[in-house]
Amino acid sequence: MDRHELKKELIDINPGLEGFLEDHAEKRDLAIKLRVVRKKAGLEIEDIALRAKLTVSDVEAMESPSGKIPEEDVIERYRAACQEEGETFAEEK
Repeated sequence: MDRHELKKELIDINPGLEGFLEDHAEKRDLAIKLRVVRKKAGLEIEDIALRAKLTVSDVEAMESPSGKIPEEDVIERYRAACQEEGETFAEEK
């Protein structure tokens, strides 16, 4: 069973899941981008927290696929922490 079949089966079992997934799509996409950039920069969560003056919990929440979308200034601090290692952060709008 591939992930699309699994997703369909889970939505068939719990129809409310589809709305949840749609509601969190923007946050999920942001979280994936953040994690990819951090990994490419060879940084750990603790590195980002220290450089961006955030807590480890803050960084973990930013990289979580659900929850609140961080404020722009916090995303910019994360981005700047990654750029210290020469990585870029392409924002898609």
